[in-house]
Amino acid sequence: MNRHFYPRMLTTAALAWHRLGKADFPRHVLVLEYNTPNTLPAVLIKMTPWTATEVQESLDYLNRAPLKWERTPSMPSPLITRQHPYESAFRCGEQSISELSLLFGTYGQKSLPYPITVRFSVDGSEQSAEFQLDGRHVRDNAMVRFPLDAPWQDVWGKQIRVSVRTENDAPEQGFSVWQNPGRRPVTTLRPLSEELFSIAFNPLDLEHNRVPAALLAQPFPKTLAAQADFRLDPVFDNQPFFNMVRKTTRALTVGQSPFLDSGTAQVLNAQLLPVLSKDIVGFFVVGSVSVLFAALFIFLPLHRTKRGEKSWPAMSWFLLYFSCLGAGFIMIELTLIQLCTRLIGHPAYTYAAVLFALLVSAAIGSFISKKMLASHPGRWPWIFVALVLYGAIFLACHQAVFTHLLQYTLPLRWIAATLVIFPLGLFMGMPFPLGIATLGRIYSGGIAWAWGMNGFFTVLGGFLSLVCAFFLGFKMTVMIALGIYCLALIAYAVIAGIDRQATKLAPVYKHQTAGAEKGLFEP
Repeated sequence: MNRHFYPRMLTTAALAWHRLGKADFPRHVLVLEYNTPNTLPAVLIKMTPWTATEVQESLDYLNRAPLKWERTPSMPSPLITRQHPYESAFRCGEQSISELSLLFGTYGQKSLPYPITVRFSVDGSEQSAEFQLDGRHVRDNAMVRFPLDAPWQDVWGKQIRVSVRTENDAPEQGFSVWQNPGRRPVTTLRPLSEELFSIAFNPLDLEHNRVPAALLAQPFPKTLAAQADFRLDPVFDNQPFFNMVRKTTRALTVGQSPFLDSGTAQVLNAQLLPVLSKDIVGFFVVGSVSVLFAALFIFLPLHRTKRGEKSWPAMSWFLLYFSCLGAGFIMIELTLIQLCTRLIGHPAYTYAAVLFALLVSAAIGSFISKKMLASHPGRWPWIFVALVLYGAIFLACHQAVFTHLLQYTLPLRWIAATLVIFPLGLFMGMPFPLGIATLGRIYSGGIAWAWGMNGFFTVLGGFLSLVCAFFLGFKMTVMIALGIYCLALIAYAVIAGIDRQATKLAPVYKHQTAGAEKGLFEP
């Protein structure tokens, strides 16, 4: 496996190893780390303990190619003469280099009867080197090596500029530098160390690993992991945010921070901003902007209408009710998409299956609720009871059900997911038309506010579901959503009491609704 944050990968793999009934996980894992920043380490796990021979063979295999090709030949540069020198640059992919190479093309000439000046320089650094090349030693389509007198340090990610000049004026004796499709020079870099990979976690020397074997013990040692400046706890299906490892917004240094590897430090430090970090800012900015625009485009139009400025009996309870329906529905919907990904697999298929099942079942629930409540108006509490009860049963059983269903083909898993979700969507579709019908009897002008609050809290609930899932997990997010539906039940209980007095209140508000049947929004 190749993945950033290998310490957290090891703790997660150790838990999975323990759940398989196996022991002594540290003796079964080997981590080889590339000696260049922003490069994925190789995590190798064996069913049998590693031997010294196997560890050395793995290391030798990854170090078999000392030269790293940076570019692929595609096209020659324009002909190089005294009047047309060659200038270009490429981004370095090594932390330290001791040698560079260029690929020249002489157009069939066996050699060049003049000297060539080649200069390399690093942007933002005083490191540079100039070479006088004897043209008689240049061969057609052959690499020319340029060893550095002193190795260049800390050049990873920096631009290395290349300049090739000659005093030759004759175009027929000109030459070119081979370039890649991006018109960058074809070059190779020789790292300062011939050992491209080193052992980051050695199963044969557990005492000297950066990640101690005690951190891979079961149960997970939370007290020991708390010493780290980044998250090391294993990830689960319920909380699968592997990349969210940040604990602090200060720069981290290998050797000073416990259990920290260079790859994790490089990724976390690259995301730092003067205030907070890119991952944290992105987490909240998207949600904040969504909520801001939702408030702007929902509440502002409502306040600019005559009906939006008026109040009605139990207004606060109605607004609470429809807000709960918006937040609860979207939190369950988004969480179901995440939970069902384990069953269906491909995210696109999961989105399609969950949205289809929820929207169709909610539409059916909305349709049948009118007829059901028309004949039995006192049964409305059972809608919420059934919703919360089925949601709780789903949370308790979905892991075992999904595990059993994984053996079947994709179409069958899709159908199974639809059948599992359908009853929940059926009950979730009933409360909204119930509330709209009641509000229409009390004060039809408030229906605009009902839609507005429902829409706004749908946006807000989407953001809250992300926050809750990250900090609390998917199961707790669904439980919070079910709790929101319980709050909606309480709100509607108050509303139902007001509804029973609607006949007494109707004459008082009749003049407010008269002449308002032309539409919900009057300018």
